[in-house]
Amino acid sequence: MRVALIGGTGGMGTFIHQEFEARGHALVAVVRRPGAIEPGKGTRVVVADVFEPDALRDAISGSEAVVSAFNPGWNAPDLYERYMRGAHLIQEATKAAAVPRLLVVGGASSLLSEDGTELIEKGLPPEPYASGVRAARDYYRAIRSERELDWVFLSPPLECGPTGPDGRRGTYRVGKDHPVFDAAGKSSLSRQDLALAVADEIERPAHHRERFTVGY
Repeated sequence: MRVALIGGTGGMGTFIHQEFEARGHALVAVVRRPGAIEPGKGTRVVVADVFEPDALRDAISGSEAVVSAFNPGWNAPDLYERYMRGAHLIQEATKAAAVPRLLVVGGASSLLSEDGTELIEKGLPPEPYASGVRAARDYYRAIRSERELDWVFLSPPLECGPTGPDGRRGTYRVGKDHPVFDAAGKSSLSRQDLALAVADEIERPAHHRERFTVGY
């Protein structure tokens, strides 16, 4: 498959990039800076800024799917506004390029607790992370009104990142709107296995215009 990846140099995107490369797909890595990603087997690097709609559209044109792991950076000025604007521009560029499928790696903040309230209502981390958490939740709310694209929003588990599990187990379980907990009561997944879930969903679409989540 020909897949365009946005955010492939980030904390999640790096592992997604590696997973698609390992599977032998024709990957278009969209980066802001030349040299941010070295071209690898099957990977073509295209320099384009998310905030330049025409360049972004041209970069992803011809792809069968777009995977967005976009994050403007936790220390970016106006993080909330930049996240929301960038996410919407990716969504619009995907439509303008006539790419039918968009998978967004979002956040866990919009997942639901047992009483049906969003996890974000249980509390926020300190800034600047709080702005990013709010933005991911609000973008999930916004994309639910999208009726043209075959979109899917992937909410990672509560523990998935530098402080979460590490290493590829090659397994995960799938949920929808509530976190997936293991026998020890943890909602966790390594970034390697999150990348596995992303690639599986692109290869064998199981979710359409909805959110899903994963965990061990």
